[in-house]
Amino acid sequence: MVLKPSIKWNLARAAGCGAVAVIAVGLVGCDQKSSSSDSVVEESSTSNQQSVTESGPSPSEGGGESSTPQGQGQNQGQGNQASSLKDLGGQGTQSSTNLSQADKAWQEVRQATQMPSPPQSWQRNRPTEKELTEWKQKSADEAIAGADKAKEFYKAYPDHPQASAAKQKEYQMLGFAVQLGATNQASRLRELEKSRLNDPNVSDQEKVKVEMQRIQRQALAKKDEGLSVVAAELQEGAQKLLKKYPDKPQIYQLILRGAQVAAQSGNHDQAKKLAQQVVDADVPQQFHKMAQQILSRAQGAAEKQERVGKPIDLEFTSVRGKKIDLDDLEGKVVLLDFWATWCGPCIKELPNVKQTYKKLHPKGFEIVGISFDSKKQKLLSFIKRENMTWPQYFDGKKWDNEIGKKYGITAIPAMWLIDKNGVLRDVNARQNLEKKVKELLAETPEEARKAVSQDG
Repeated sequence: MVLKPSIKWNLARAAGCGAVAVIAVGLVGCDQKSSSSDSVVEESSTSNQQSVTESGPSPSEGGGESSTPQGQGQNQGQGNQASSLKDLGGQGTQSSTNLSQADKAWQEVRQATQMPSPPQSWQRNRPTEKELTEWKQKSADEAIAGADKAKEFYKAYPDHPQASAAKQKEYQMLGFAVQLGATNQASRLRELEKSRLNDPNVSDQEKVKVEMQRIQRQALAKKDEGLSVVAAELQEGAQKLLKKYPDKPQIYQLILRGAQVAAQSGNHDQAKKLAQQVVDADVPQQFHKMAQQILSRAQGAAEKQERVGKPIDLEFTSVRGKKIDLDDLEGKVVLLDFWATWCGPCIKELPNVKQTYKKLHPKGFEIVGISFDSKKQKLLSFIKRENMTWPQYFDGKKWDNEIGKKYGITAIPAMWLIDKNGVLRDVNARQNLEKKVKELLAETPEEARKAVSQDG
C-alpha cells in the first residue's frame, strides 16, 4: 500500500488479515500475496518478511517466544513448560521437584522472558493512544524485568548449559523494551551489543544479527528526517556489513526492509531500486520472491498514482441488487473503499469510516464499497449488523475481484477519494479521511477542475 505513515509500534500480529500484518512503519493492511483464507489469523513475521523495528532485536528472532495473540492463549503455559524442560534435557514429563536449583532458575527465566501480547480485543477495535501508551509502558517494564532475570541467571550459573541462551534472552528483551520506548535502557543495550560483537565465543551468524539490529536502530533514529532517509540508511548499513561478511546473504534483509519503508513512504523509485538490488544478488529464493513482490507492488502503486487526476468509470449491480453508476453521483464526493470482512485492519478502520459518513453524508459524501469477500451471506449479515447503508460490490472472487483487478488493488484496506467531477483525487485516503473529505466537499466543481489542472 502507498501510505504516508508515522512510526508507531512493531507488534506484527496485532491485526488479523489472513495475512502477515505489518504495523511497524505506517498503517496496517492485508496483503494479496500472503492472504489465504477468510478466517482471521495471526502469523508471526518470518525473518524475510519482518518489518523494520524502532530499535533493538525483533521478538521473533533468535528463538524468542511468539508475540502472537494466539501464541499466548490458554494452552501456552503447558507448552512453555514442556519446552522449558526440553531445553534442560528433560523429557517434558519430568517433575519440577527433580530439577536442580539452577534448572528451576532457568525455568523462571523462560517464564519471565515470554513476549507480551497485545489484547485480543485490539484485533477488532483500534486501541486509543492512552491504551497503547499504557500497554507499551507495562510491556517495556516486563521486558526489562525479564532481561534482569536472565542476567541474574548467567551471573549465578556461568557454567550452566543455558548460560549462553540467557545472555541472548537478556539482549532480546532489552531490545524489545527499547523498541517500546524504554530509552533509559539504550546504553545498556549498546554495551551488550559491544560485548557480544567482541566475544570470541559468539558465532559470526549471531554477530550478524546483532549488527543488523544496530543498523536498524540507527536508521530509525533518523525517522524525523523522512522515511526515504531511513531506507537509505538501511541500504548503506547493509552495504558496509556485506563487505565485512560477504558470505551472509541474510544481510540483504536490511535492503528488503529499506525497500518496504521506501514503498510505504511513497518513494516508489527508491523502493524499486532497492528491491532490484536484491533481485540481482546471489541470495536465497525467498529473498528473490520478496524483492519481486516489492517490485510488483511498487510498480502497481506508481500506476495507481498515475490514475490520480483522471475520471473513474464504474458501474455495477450491488450485492443488494441495486444498479450503481458513479456518473449518477456527480456533484458528490465519493469514497471508493476496497475492503473485506475477513481483513482485520479493514474492520479497525470501520468506526472512522462510519463516523465520517455520519458527519458528512448530509453534506454530499457518499461511499461505494468494493468487497473482497467470498461469502455473500457473511457480507450481507455483516453490513446489516454494522448498519453500513452504502452500496457494496461483490463477486465472490476475493483477490480475483474484477474491480480490484481492474484498478490493480493488491492490498486492503485501500481507500480512494473521487471529487464532485468524478475525478480520482487521492489513493491514500485512509489517513486523515475526514479532513480530506471536508476539503473536497468545500470545492466547487470549477475549483476542483483547477486543482486537478494545477496538480497535473
